[in-house]
Formats: sequence, structure tokens, C-alpha cells
Amino acid sequence: MSESYLSRLYYASSATDTYTPMELGGILESCRHNNPPLDVTGVLFLGNGYFFQCLEGPRKNVNQIYNHILEDPRHTEVELLEFKEVGDRLFEEWSMKYVRCSTVVDKILRQTGVRSFNPHELDSYTVNILAEAFSSQSNSENTAATEEHGSIKKKKHHLFGFFR
Repeated sequence: MSESYLSRLYYASSATDTYTPMELGGILESCRHNNPPLDVTGVLFLGNGYFFQCLEGPRKNVNQIYNHILEDPRHTEVELLEFKEVGDRLFEEWSMKYVRCSTVVDKILRQTGVRSFNPHELDSYTVNILAEAFSSQSNSENTAATEEHGSIKKKKHHLFGFFR
């Protein structure tokens, strides 16, 4: 596997604290510039006290970000759910899409028979279905939530890279 192959990594972790939208907005602001230089895209979802994130990009760069995530004290129990080579990105237009709306998650959990959101317990099928649903979720579904907190939304896209 070459360092430049397009890779996709999914991980789950447990949040060490409860994060308000403003705190997440601060994280988003501080991370705004970390992913584009590394050509990394993806999505982040925080629900039920758990982070679920997908990172896409060159293998070396995805690994670099993931190694920083492993050291971040804002979460514990970081678990690699899946790491694979892919032909195309799901989140090509997003340095990091932040999904705040849990409606799509609740729908998928009901369809797959999962009682509550705990990404540590999701199988590969459900992980990939979640990511595909997040990629097709329109910006307007998240816009109302993020417009309440202007610091989160500066440009067309929400960004989240390193937890730092």
C-alpha cells in the first residue's frame, strides 16, 4: 500500500466531558486550518457521549491526524473501527463536516436494530451506512443548528480536524 493511496479511517471514542455547541465551535475554529494542507476530509458526529469520526485522505496524513487524536485528553477509549483504501471520497467538499443533527443516526439505528448510539458496538455495515448517510445529508439540515452559534459557521463548510 502506497503512502499516497486514498484511505478512509473510522474511529469511535468516549468524550471525557460534555461539550456545549460553543465549545465545539471553539474547537472547530482552532482546527479550521489543519486538514486542508494535509488533504484530509471527513465527518464528525458527537452523540450520547461518544465521538464517531471518519477521516479520508492520503494514508500517511490520515495516520498523522489519527495519532494526534489518540493522544488527545478530551476523549478516551479510542477504537479504530475500520481502515481501508477507497477509490473516492464521501466528504470531498468538506475539510471536516460536523454533523449535529441526530435524526439520521436515530433512523439508521432503528433500521439496523441498534437500541442506542454507541459507535464502539457498531458493525462495519452500520459504520459505512452512517458515513454514507452523513455524506448525503444536506447542509441545510445542519445549518439551523450551527447558525445559533455563529462562531461555528464561517464558510460554506464546517471543519474539524485534530482535536487540538
